Amino acid sequence: MRVLPRTIAWLMGLCLCLAVAPAAAWVETRLVNDEIRVEIDRSASAVIEHRLTMRVHGGPLQFFDLPSADKDVTPLESAVAPVGAEGSAASVPLELVPRAAGGLRINVLALRGLSRGVFVFRIRYRRTLVAGDDLRRDGAMLRVRWTGPSWPEGRDNVGCTFVLPSAPTAPRAPAGPRSDQAGSLEASEGVFIAETRRAADHDEVFLVRPHVARAETVTWTVYVDPRALGDVNDPGLRPAPPRPAPAPLPPG
Repeated sequence: MRVLPRTIAWLMGLCLCLAVAPAAAWVETRLVNDEIRVEIDRSASAVIEHRLTMRVHGGPLQFFDLPSADKDVTPLESAVAPVGAEGSAASVPLELVPRAAGGLRINVLALRGLSRGVFVFRIRYRRTLVAGDDLRRDGAMLRVRWTGPSWPEGRDNVGCTFVLPSAPTAPRAPAGPRSDQAGSLEASEGVFIAETRRAADHDEVFLVRPHVARAETVTWTVYVDPRALGDVNDPGLRPAPPRPAPAPLPPG
């Protein structure tokens, strides 16, 4: 049987398509946990660290998006490794690309991406907390707030640790439900389990949300002595100057 040139060309094209098909392989990811650490210095510059545990099916995984509201961020050194191999030669560097609408595109800097397995992504970036949105005077304290990412998976026992410069008054978590200036209840208040640890040069407040629903955004809140953030530029957020000593009474 004679095979026409057009048929030969069609068969060659089909073979080429089959050869490149694995490059577009199906990939599915599932977030297992997101451990968050927010380390704030005296000028209210914060280093945000996500320790994401993620299960990868199919593959290879070459990138994913961190669905955060954070903008104007500076990427810091980040890496990914299989569970139990963090910091070893199995670690692969990550490229963090800020997106205009907020959040980050996380690129895996490995030629073939990540194959099937469970991986720990250590994602770090810096951003400045803004007066009004993130920082606000609340009586004698400063209310510090940070909003985490919204993930499609629901999760239990989600944690966030604030690390703060030490100050005479210990930081604290929200004590109970409160209302904002418009009178609406702040959903982030009164729904956490908290633990405070004090050290010589810093304080830590560990917050746990018992459950976070699918696509739910959590705003984490902590109350801080203004003297812990004494280098903030906004005068309204600085600690009050010490009262002058009373003048001595004239001799009787």
